[in-house]
Amino acid sequence: MEELFYRTELKKDEQGYFLRVPDNFVEMLEFKEKEIIGVIIKKSEKISIPIELLDVYRKHMPELKDLSNEDWSLILDMNNREKVSEKDEQEILSEFEKTFGEELVGKYKKFKEFLQKVNKEELKKDLESANK
Repeated sequence: MEELFYRTELKKDEQGYFLRVPDNFVEMLEFKEKEIIGVIIKKSEKISIPIELLDVYRKHMPELKDLSNEDWSLILDMNNREKVSEKDEQEILSEFEKTFGEELVGKYKKFKEFLQKVNKEELKKDLESANK
């Protein structure tokens, strides 16, 4: 059985606490309303990329230097998710849009454009150096 991971906010109403499951996850896993599903819950740590690594990306992609650290962290997380996904790019971007919003996906698309233009050997060397 396929599993998906996502972060969500714990909410409360008059009947107790609840978690929202995004529609696209329900569709992907083919859940039906009132179906009994398994849930594992745990505290989710905020995605955090060391500043030294973010500075390397800013150096190599000056057009994106104004992105916040959080946007950079999410964009790099999205890039990693896309690399391991078996879905086509349009389907992945659609899922990202539902999860992260249209604005962040626009920034991610710009990141991917600039990633094509970057000297990958220099980027890799600088990332390795910053990671020490």
